[in-house]
Amino acid sequence: MGSTLFKNCRYLISHSEEDGIIESGAVLVENDLIKAVGPSDEVEALLEGDQQYDVIDCTNKIVMPGLVDGHNHFGNFMFQLPYMHRNWDQSMTGIEETCLHLIWPAYSWVTEEIAYDLSAWAMMAQLKTGTTMAGNVFPFPDAGIRAAKDLGLRMNMQPLMVTRVLLKDGFDEQQMLDKTEETIKKYHDPDGLITVSAHSSSSWNCTTNLLTRAMELAEKYDTKWVMHLLEAPDERVRADILWASEGGHMKHLDNLGLLNHRSIFFHCSVMNEDEIDLSVERGCSVVHNPMANAFFSGDVAYLPKMLDAGLRVGLGTDSLQNGMFHAMSGAALFHKLMPRENRFLADDVPFKLATMGSANVYGLDDKIGSLEVGKQADIISIDLDGNIPLFLAQKDTLMRFLATNANQVEVSESMIAGNFIRRDGQFTSIDEEAITARVGERVAQFGTWYEDTLASGKPHVNIVHDAFINI
Repeated sequence: MGSTLFKNCRYLISHSEEDGIIESGAVLVENDLIKAVGPSDEVEALLEGDQQYDVIDCTNKIVMPGLVDGHNHFGNFMFQLPYMHRNWDQSMTGIEETCLHLIWPAYSWVTEEIAYDLSAWAMMAQLKTGTTMAGNVFPFPDAGIRAAKDLGLRMNMQPLMVTRVLLKDGFDEQQMLDKTEETIKKYHDPDGLITVSAHSSSSWNCTTNLLTRAMELAEKYDTKWVMHLLEAPDERVRADILWASEGGHMKHLDNLGLLNHRSIFFHCSVMNEDEIDLSVERGCSVVHNPMANAFFSGDVAYLPKMLDAGLRVGLGTDSLQNGMFHAMSGAALFHKLMPRENRFLADDVPFKLATMGSANVYGLDDKIGSLEVGKQADIISIDLDGNIPLFLAQKDTLMRFLATNANQVEVSESMIAGNFIRRDGQFTSIDEEAITARVGERVAQFGTWYEDTLASGKPHVNIVHDAFINI
């Protein structure tokens, strides 16, 4: 770290509001913090003559806050492999089937070292497309955090806890809770790059004991409690039937004390209007994942209603198959198509959700999410040379172009807390080819195991208890 000046920015986006775009703007960074933001000539006038500055000429670049991926599973790209898709009906919208056929098998096969390689590769992919901070659900927190530290990624680690299946021999409910507490005590640093939340997979695949004790951990260590919720139509129906005597799924969670200011819910694709209002009343947050939800469940959350109701909403990818610009595109387009009374989003909303929205969900909006004096220097740039999808963007169309046209671009620079992770389109300290080569070997190994296990007639995972039962 040192002093860095991003100058002559073609478009500097300091935040998503109307006055947030500055033509020929500049950002001055000292160590890990932003010292000045504004027109380039004004910022350059602040430079001290005897101080050394690392100068980035951004004459034909867009410079903006790093994107905040509110929900991801780094390492999960294994479940997108053709081995598993061949055995999964694309018409299925059942969340249980999706987990059993696509997600749990990969988790049951992965080791710590494989988890590190998969996480590092996935994080590289997201860094290339503008992500500088992410929430990461993964059952291998040590490997995931080691990869994030090696790459310099800002991350909220969310160790997976689930009781429906046995992902590792002998890893029972108490051991999962102990591992989460150990991870919080070892790594959670609100002033640093790594924070940790308590994560229960979902109410339909976890015991009530696990759900409530996970919330107790969040309260004990003053952190967040996160959970997948109302992700698919079958979950909507089956959960409401299961807890009908309490008034349905959300009322059941409310009765357990799980709806509060610590609660972050992923997806909420089939959350209804009354449940949205209840979530607002209780102070909950939601991370919207439009691309993943459209693919897996054929539905997307009622985002316009959520925003109008005042719900805290962030944006996520759910998978490295979708970068944050893809997620912005889904948010921009899908809500024009959904047959609901409240439709459409303003052009600036996807960008706002991908920056300040997700930062706010994690309680980090005072540190990241915009380029403001005193905030952490999480900054990305896009070189307009050669990026045809953005070539015609002007100041008054920039937000629309970023939301709908930028989903294929790679960032030129990526800075996190004042450190360059990428520069001139290249990683600064990561051996990308070596990590990619190792992951290629892992993919082949996994494919052999998956197909051999399938041919043997043995299950890929051991079932502990049925789904959608009240235990």
